[in-house]
Amino acid sequence: MRKNKACSVCGIDGLKTIFKGKIRDGSYGNLTSSDYKVFQCCNCKVRFLDKFSNKEMYESDDYREQYCDSIELEDFWTAHDELCRNKLHRVGIHNCRNKIVADYGAGGGSFLDTLQGFARETIAIEPTKNWHEEISKKHQVFSYSRELIETGIKVDIGISFDVIEHVSDPESYLKEIKGSLAEKGKLFLITPNFHEILFDLVKEKFEPFNYRTAHSYYFCEDSMRFLFERVGFKKLEVGFYHEMDISNLIHWLKDGKPTGKNKNKMFDDGANRYFCSYLEKIGKSSHLWVEAQK
Repeated sequence: MRKNKACSVCGIDGLKTIFKGKIRDGSYGNLTSSDYKVFQCCNCKVRFLDKFSNKEMYESDDYREQYCDSIELEDFWTAHDELCRNKLHRVGIHNCRNKIVADYGAGGGSFLDTLQGFARETIAIEPTKNWHEEISKKHQVFSYSRELIETGIKVDIGISFDVIEHVSDPESYLKEIKGSLAEKGKLFLITPNFHEILFDLVKEKFEPFNYRTAHSYYFCEDSMRFLFERVGFKKLEVGFYHEMDISNLIHWLKDGKPTGKNKNKMFDDGANRYFCSYLEKIGKSSHLWVEAQK
């Protein structure tokens, strides 16, 4: 438990407790037995838990089983393949063609799989060692970024989707990524946005779901911009990306709990695209979308 009053990112005194209570511990419906606090820094605006999960958890099967309900690679692919195709559309195949691409927190390699035939070389950074053998059939695999740096390989395009919120030291995480990038290499990063629309509409129900033991840190546009500038990235763009559809919002309003996507067939793809675009435009999307150059 954190006892000091200094921000773990910027080091400035001045933390505000913005939540205290039980939070999600694993999949939906599982809550911690004891209360957690969520602090927000008055300087850099980052939010973080008072207790962090240890790094070793992500190297074991326990994390996948507890938070993803399965340790099987096939189940990971089923859950992530479509999402990764959508994200590739936004990253742009043209940015990856004939490039060395590394995914820093690759999971089962779904995003890198979409680049087969386009990228010159694909590299998976993934601490779940039990998956390495299978992933290595298509991609180079390392457990951590520092191992990649030691090889001398320089990465043209870096990918980090829903990872930085898990790490215990986001500044060091970004510094290692930056150290592995080629000159003028680019990083595309996604992380949840704590200004998303559900905080406005169903805050009491959404907070214990959103805050979770697996996520040490929580970001908004200001805190993400602060962190990237502190690490020294150039040509920084912080935008927004919404991952869920209208039906998920409706069921949160109706039932006070998540139901996933495509649960209400009265909204077609066009309506959902407009809905996502609108939330991205007003900064109320589920995620932040960051593009940065070394």
